Amino acid sequence: MGRSMTIKNVRRIEDGLWEAMLQDTDLRSLEAPVDSYGDQNILIVNDRALKFRAHSRRITFDSTRARLVNRGESNRTIIVRGCRTRRTTAVIRREVCAPDRFDSGGDRHFIRSLAEVSPLVQHLGEQLLLNVRDEFDGGLKFYPKSTNYAETPDNFWSVRVQPSDQSLRIIVRGEPRHFGPVTGVELKPDRPGYSSFKIWKPSQLASAVAIIKAAQRN
Repeated sequence: MGRSMTIKNVRRIEDGLWEAMLQDTDLRSLEAPVDSYGDQNILIVNDRALKFRAHSRRITFDSTRARLVNRGESNRTIIVRGCRTRRTTAVIRREVCAPDRFDSGGDRHFIRSLAEVSPLVQHLGEQLLLNVRDEFDGGLKFYPKSTNYAETPDNFWSVRVQPSDQSLRIIVRGEPRHFGPVTGVELKPDRPGYSSFKIWKPSQLASAVAIIKAAQRN
């Protein structure tokens, strides 16, 4: 007899592919994983066993028709409808392997800390750091007292995960006037010589990256 499992707060990546944060109890209730690698979990569910409700962002399926093919170190889970295509495989590779690009322990710590926010903000944080690392070497360093992750060795930007308002707070080197006109975010004065802003939606990513790139020159 099947066992129904419902996953909440699901983010649709594309047709047949979703992302969610599964609790440890949910992961343990599934059949033992085939492999254990990296940060992300990969769950493949039989086509007919899966129902996705877009309005409530929920997926329901028969857990006996699901297979946990990878158990990662985090709760972030990529859910795959059983029928895989070449396109789906490419997206899985992008979504799952991207965090492994981070060499710095601080970068990986930041990626894991995103489990405290929604899948939408989590994905935004991952894409933010990927874009920064495409431009700059270095690594984040975590400061427990302030809960900030600051760039090293040149501290021209830092970021803090804020579960209270589901946002990322970013501090950059330079006063607001040094950045010229900006769109999509509200750049405010912070401590002397620095500015800060928040991001919480994908449309703000490009502006955030542009500001961070400009901060490195300040």
